[in-house]
Amino acid sequence: MITKGILEFITISKELCAFLELSEYESKRIFIDKTQKLLSLLYLKALVLNSHDDVDGYCEQFVTEEQWNYIQQSIQTKLGDHDVYIEVTSVENKQSEKDTMPLSEALADVYQDIREFIDRMRTDNDEMREVAVYECLQNFGMYWGPRVLSIMQEFHVLLYSVDSEIDNEE
Repeated sequence: MITKGILEFITISKELCAFLELSEYESKRIFIDKTQKLLSLLYLKALVLNSHDDVDGYCEQFVTEEQWNYIQQSIQTKLGDHDVYIEVTSVENKQSEKDTMPLSEALADVYQDIREFIDRMRTDNDEMREVAVYECLQNFGMYWGPRVLSIMQEFHVLLYSVDSEIDNEE
């Protein structure tokens, strides 16, 4: 069953994916600003989603390596010198190890999980939809949620630092 919370999450997910797919047409400032806002909403909507504990099933993979590479390279090109390495805290390791990756890679990883969720929810199979919500929330906790937080932190610095140069860039 698709609840109001799931519909809201699907809506913001579609908007984020569509924006990232067409990001080459935006200025760097607008890209960073809008991505920051969309990621904030996505994170918030994920926090209020509910899923049954321990759902079993298989979900088809939709996002290809070529699609991931296209998104990553588009973001890398858009950010230019601002495609810096960020630290992402791993919640899998209790000792809080940090992974380091470029912003473009972290954002492409988020895109992949969210795009997979959207494509799975388009099916007429209720069992696959239930598994899609469950897997999305599991990945949120362990994988893409920490990436979103790290991306938002770096974008916050780019948007609000006193000596930010992104206003003068296309």
